[in-house]
Amino acid sequence: CKVISVIPVFLLAIPDDARAADFDEAVTTARQYLECTDRQQKAALSQQLAGFTDDWRDVVEALRPRPTQAVEPGYYREEHFTNLRLRQKYPEDLLYLVVPTGYQPAQPTGLVVFMHGGGKGSPRTAPDRYMTPADSTTPESSSRLGEIFEGLGMIGVGPSAPWNENDHSRWCLPETDDYIADVVQECATRFHIDLDRVFLVGHSMGGFGAYHQVQRQPDRFAAVIASAGSWSLAQWPVIRGTTFCIVHGVKDAEPGVRDRHTDIAFARYAHKLLSQRNIPHVYKEHPNGHSFGYAKQ
Repeated sequence: CKVISVIPVFLLAIPDDARAADFDEAVTTARQYLECTDRQQKAALSQQLAGFTDDWRDVVEALRPRPTQAVEPGYYREEHFTNLRLRQKYPEDLLYLVVPTGYQPAQPTGLVVFMHGGGKGSPRTAPDRYMTPADSTTPESSSRLGEIFEGLGMIGVGPSAPWNENDHSRWCLPETDDYIADVVQECATRFHIDLDRVFLVGHSMGGFGAYHQVQRQPDRFAAVIASAGSWSLAQWPVIRGTTFCIVHGVKDAEPGVRDRHTDIAFARYAHKLLSQRNIPHVYKEHPNGHSFGYAKQ
């Protein structure tokens, strides 16, 4: 009796089928809102959603795609977006995917998004350099990302960086925020992804992007790793609550050998500022150069 007394009377008066109809309408409207690009129409949909009074967590769960088709483990090169909207939006972009042996579509699986290095001239095939599985001839200093994804039991995706022939920091472009979100959405339509376990890793140019993205959208990722990156502007307090890891080689930039745009000083200064502000993070230096293969250790 005491339990019933705390439940609003108007909720008791609503039939179950009416509640179900309201829930279905909320899910449909929320899906339209997420896919809408027109500002006025988006505002109208937002007003409709404001009338939904039940638990939004149920709506969020209903919106999450849950692909159930079996997928053979292995390495998938030069994949295009399969979502029709995204294929039209990114007709030339490529995805490189690693599916671990233990992947089961019935179980939610973590996702690692890897932002490759390079510059304005790096081709869309650049992720292959990092994502290609190792074999007996592969040196230990190589990236060997396939081994990492296999060991973690997570899906790995290496998208080609947003195309820009005039910018060496392509993972820091304004459109990168939406691009990475779209990469995650594409993976969620192919695999049963646990959206609470999406990790972002970047090396070199991708490391620049990791510093950028952990501040632009820190709540999107369970953790962000910046390897051999650099930064110029920062608002460090915004990353509180997101695990952030900095990895850098002491010999990353050597005078006369490699330009100093990825000098160890950038990582050390970031570590100093984060420590001064008592912002939890992980910091690791390794005694080598710019190779991501050393960073993985």
